[in-house]
Amino acid sequence: MIRQLEEFLYPQSLAEAVQKKHEYGEAAAPIAGGTEIVPNLPPEIRCLIDVTRLGLDYIEEDGERLRIGATTTMHQLAVSPAVAKLANGVLSSSCCQGWPTEVRNTATLGGNVVGGGPFADSPPALLALDAEVVIARHDGEEKLPILDFFLDYRRTAVGQGILKEIHIPRPSSQARGIFLKLGRTQVDQALVNLAVTLEMDRGVCGRVRIAFGAIGRTPQRILEAERVLLEKPLQPDVIEDVVSVVTELVDPVIDLRASADYRRELAGVLTRRALLQLAS
Repeated sequence: MIRQLEEFLYPQSLAEAVQKKHEYGEAAAPIAGGTEIVPNLPPEIRCLIDVTRLGLDYIEEDGERLRIGATTTMHQLAVSPAVAKLANGVLSSSCCQGWPTEVRNTATLGGNVVGGGPFADSPPALLALDAEVVIARHDGEEKLPILDFFLDYRRTAVGQGILKEIHIPRPSSQARGIFLKLGRTQVDQALVNLAVTLEMDRGVCGRVRIAFGAIGRTPQRILEAERVLLEKPLQPDVIEDVVSVVTELVDPVIDLRASADYRRELAGVLTRRALLQLAS
């Protein structure tokens, strides 16, 4: 890692960081906690830009949304009362639960998202919350729905910009949410993880988001499963219909830890478990 680097920059402002990223292009990368990029440093990276001194570690309530700075740590998110209010704490529950304190105090939300790894825990929760990313670019800021942010395996729409913050609209008072993860150990990457949010109105589901990680090459929502549940009650037969759609539509990745068939089965198990818990 050290040998390939030409420069390690400590910028004094976000504008300076963005300018350096623009100069190097794909050969530069921001670094904060380093828990994501250090073990996965692309060979083409020649410049690292430290963004920990730019004041991006904040959680602010701004009208009908929550603004979370890119260098906010997983521990800050996990203990934030404002984050805990978001659909039963679905994002709080996704913040490196079970990981060592040292990791939770170092790993950042921005790194977890920009890394583009399919096994990260926070992206499914952000997808379920309809989050929006704010990217600082050479020619100004760009806002993008997080649904459009994950392009392919470890490829995101951040491009030559730097992630500044994430916006999360405040869910309604009827919103419920849950995050579930299955892994071999508490500190292992997920075999499958799942975030679900929904709003109940007169006994039926009015808004539904079902988002998986550790299934495909990117975190993803299962839109057809959401449509099956829309305007339906959370009853056992409806839940089984949703489970059937999920297991039919997911296209799991294969690695040394699990086969595609096993991940497909786990996806159904987590879907059933999540919806039953939300129903109760």
